[in-house]
Amino acid sequence: MASSSPKAARSLIWTGLESIGLSGVSFVTLVVLARYVSPADFGVASMALAVIQLLGIPLEMGFHDALVQKRDADDLHFSTAFVSTTGLGIILCGLCWLCADLFSQMVHDPMGGEVLKWMSLSLPATGVGSAVVAWQRREFQFRSLAVRSLIARLVAAAIAITMAMLGTGVWSLVAQQVLMVGLSTATLWALSNFRPRFAFSRARFMELARFGAKSTASLLLVFSIQRVFMLLVGTRFGPEQAGHLNLAFRAVDMLRDLMAQAVSQLALPLFSRHQDNRALLFEKFGAAVTLTCGLAMPVFAVFAACTPEVIAVVFGAKWVPAIPYIVVLALLTFQSFSRMFASPLMTSLGYPQYSIPSQIIQMSLILIGMLTIGGTSTDMAMAVWVIRVLAVTPIDMWRMKRTIGLGFAAQIPNVARTLAIASLAALAAKAAGVWVLADWSNLPRLIAMAAAGGLLYIGMSLTLNRPFTGRLFDMALTFRVARA
Repeated sequence: MASSSPKAARSLIWTGLESIGLSGVSFVTLVVLARYVSPADFGVASMALAVIQLLGIPLEMGFHDALVQKRDADDLHFSTAFVSTTGLGIILCGLCWLCADLFSQMVHDPMGGEVLKWMSLSLPATGVGSAVVAWQRREFQFRSLAVRSLIARLVAAAIAITMAMLGTGVWSLVAQQVLMVGLSTATLWALSNFRPRFAFSRARFMELARFGAKSTASLLLVFSIQRVFMLLVGTRFGPEQAGHLNLAFRAVDMLRDLMAQAVSQLALPLFSRHQDNRALLFEKFGAAVTLTCGLAMPVFAVFAACTPEVIAVVFGAKWVPAIPYIVVLALLTFQSFSRMFASPLMTSLGYPQYSIPSQIIQMSLILIGMLTIGGTSTDMAMAVWVIRVLAVTPIDMWRMKRTIGLGFAAQIPNVARTLAIASLAALAAKAAGVWVLADWSNLPRLIAMAAAGGLLYIGMSLTLNRPFTGRLFDMALTFRVARA
């Protein structure tokens, strides 16, 4: 069991490189597209993409967790999953073409249906690749996953940027989505030494579906919340307002993925290997929370403090209305980082459905909130988004304690101390920008504010946050063993 640490570290290196590469390419692409594509076009594309992403969840995750978690999964399990997701992807794509006119009416834009139709071509490609992705993650073959993702994202970004500069508007966003998924699947198959067959077993389908239905229901609710929220904002306030909100979500999500995607991909297979030793499993869970929050919280705290400068330097004046949304979403990541390992932990112990009640509550709050106060303005809509987070977190923690016996403090170890230090760093950065650097131009002020906050956080962590720095030192030693 101890020997799995270097292997996990090597996997984390590859998932980290993938996360950094993907987030970097996504950020550059977003910056360029934001300069050439209007907020209204961003809004139309974001609403169509919300539908595509919702439909893609059963394709990506319907059998994924079951295949990764199941100890005795064989080739016929993977082949059955491959046939099922491929067929479902084709069916869902056809439904998007049939319902395109209805979608145009819903979003009050005649282009909405056309965008949805062509963007749905990514769904069959998602179905074709999902079983191979599950097999590679199960076998810790994260190098191939990283390479295929980077190749696909780079090529799709280059083509989308070229199209945007040529004035194609919303179609550059459509091309980016379809090419990214299609090239990702093609590269995955080219690099993988595993090939599922066109074989189907009803018994294995039911076996996977029983586990997968619970996991997929939970994930569908998780991913539906943001997508449904975007659709409600767009249909209520129009594509331009949806575009501003979409930029805020994308900017924060990309930075969050840069910090968290690598470890989140590794969490389930790593936790699953220790499912028979709860003491060791809980120790690894606590270490993951401590490290992730210690690395991510100061970044987002300082990012929130510097948001006006980021908008001015990176995205341009037409995106100024997105500033308050970015600040709120950046601060909300404190909750998501402290809870991001809860679902993989519960899934590894055979409870993939544990978060469904809290997700149902969140969706209910979004629907009720948007039909009442959230429908009055985008500011009130954002208030609804915040309320659902604050309302469900204690419920989620209580259910986790009752189900597996992990106490509240053990679920968020060292988070309060890390949050306090990160907040002080952010306040220092903001104070420097307002009182010391006010006469500087935007770019130098942004750099100086970020440096001030970062240096203060590092100094306080070394002296006041030994649990985090100790974990960080241990992880560095593990990486040295892995590289050796």
